[in-house]
Amino acid sequence: MQKLKKPLKKLNPENLAADISRVTKNDVAQIKEYVKLFIVPRLDFMSGEDGNLYFAFEDSYVETEWKDMISVHYINTSYTVANTVMRVHLFLTDEITSEYYVGCFTLRTI
Repeated sequence: MQKLKKPLKKLNPENLAADISRVTKNDVAQIKEYVKLFIVPRLDFMSGEDGNLYFAFEDSYVETEWKDMISVHYINTSYTVANTVMRVHLFLTDEITSEYYVGCFTLRTI
C-alpha cells in the first residue's frame, strides 16, 4: 500500500460519503444515505473491541479487470466511460500497521 499523507479516518457514513462525493461529484447527502444503508451494515462484523473501524481512501486505484470489462461493455455505445475505481482499506485502530489491517473493498462508478 502506498504511504498515506493523511491520518486514518473513523469509518462512518459522514466520513466515507465525503470522500466518495469528492471523487464522484455526486450529492454528499444522497451518498451518505447509501453508505448508511448498504456499506456500513456489511462491515459491522469487522469492528474492533471498541466497535470502531478506521479507513484509508484511495481515490485513483486502477483495477485492470474492471477496466477491461467496462471497455468491452461500452465499446459499442455512445456512453462516456468513467474510469473511477476507489479502494477503501480498513483498520481496527487509527494506526497503519499490518497487525490492525482487516482488508479492503472497491467502489466503482457506473
